[in-house]
Amino acid sequence: MKLGIVSDEISRDFSAAMRGAVSIGLRRFEVRFLKSGRAPMCDASELREVERLAREEGVEITGLAPGL
Repeated sequence: MKLGIVSDEISRDFSAAMRGAVSIGLRRFEVRFLKSGRAPMCDASELREVERLAREEGVEITGLAPGL
């Protein structure tokens, strides 16, 4: 079974959430809230930054939780 986490359960700062999760072996993330608001209605540049960080770290974004 591959475990993952909703990133804002750790922090709305995706970079901090990713570092914390990766340190305990979690590499799959669902994005719900970021610093600029609820995804995908948050700042587009912040979503691009999440994509960049995930690509660089080699982690997987498994879902986007817009709450619709």
